[in-house]
Formats: sequence, C-alpha cells, structure tokens
Amino acid sequence: MYGDQIISELEKRSEHVFKMKEGTRYPVLHGLWKSGAVECYEAEATAGWKRKYYHITRKRREVLKVEKEEWQTCAGGWRTYFPLCPL
Repeated sequence: MYGDQIISELEKRSEHVFKMKEGTRYPVLHGLWKSGAVECYEAEATAGWKRKYYHITRKRREVLKVEKEEWQTCAGGWRTYFPLCPL
C-alpha cells in the first residue's frame, strides 16, 4: 500500500479515532521505516509519478501478534471490572 492508502485504512478501521493530518503522515511512515517496522520501495504510478509503497516486516508482524494477545488479555481483565464499557 502507498502512504495515503495506509492512513485512510487506519482512519476507517479505527472508526475515525485515528486521524492524521497530511503533514504528519510521511514523517510517521519514515519513522516506522527507520525503526525497521516497515519496508518500502518505489514504483511508477500513473502519469510517470513515482510512489513509495510500504509493507510491514515479518519481524514486526510477529511483535504485533504478541502485543495483540497482551492487549486482549488486558482488555478482558478490564471488562471484568467494567462490564458496560466497550473495549
């Protein structure tokens, strides 16, 4: 996916909780690339424009799997004490 696609998808999946202004999108993606969380490559888009495409690294995908499991455990604990709050 290219940068704007990623940000649009994040906003959609979070039900508009995560919104990034245009000036923050690429610094965030660059930081993710620099940290090794994503890899990117350039490819030609329409009208000869070059576009950067990003994908998550295998290592980061494994880290996210563990973090998701930890979050689900934590959220389950919170649901015990606050059963009416959606998590």
